Amino acid sequence: MTYDTGREAALLSLLRESGEHGLTLRDISDRLTPDGKGKSTIFRLLAALTERGAIRKLPSGDGRHFIYQYTESEHCHHHLHLKCMRCGRFIHLTEQLSDQLCEALCRESHFSLDGERSLLFGRCEACLGGENA
Repeated sequence: MTYDTGREAALLSLLRESGEHGLTLRDISDRLTPDGKGKSTIFRLLAALTERGAIRKLPSGDGRHFIYQYTESEHCHHHLHLKCMRCGRFIHLTEQLSDQLCEALCRESHFSLDGERSLLFGRCEACLGGENA
């Protein structure tokens, strides 16, 4: 199936610009289809881009939504990520640190993590600083 390459380029650009924060489907559709026309195209593009590995679909933490984030490379799928529940920032751990954490968790808990989808939720340094101030 062929998709509108203009919309695909706009979608990828929007996700690239969102950086570490990612966007919900509603955020994306509000920005790319403010008149409400073309939402189904956006939804299909998100699915296709996720399948191709160009973007990542992650749970938002509330269990009701997903966050879409631009993926710099295939390498990004092979390490753990942290998500700040206050500001929404995504933090990419290095592959070395991810491997060390996964090995320790597996050794201690006898549990295997899915390295392509592993996301840990908490608060980033900036948000923790705001709480302590």
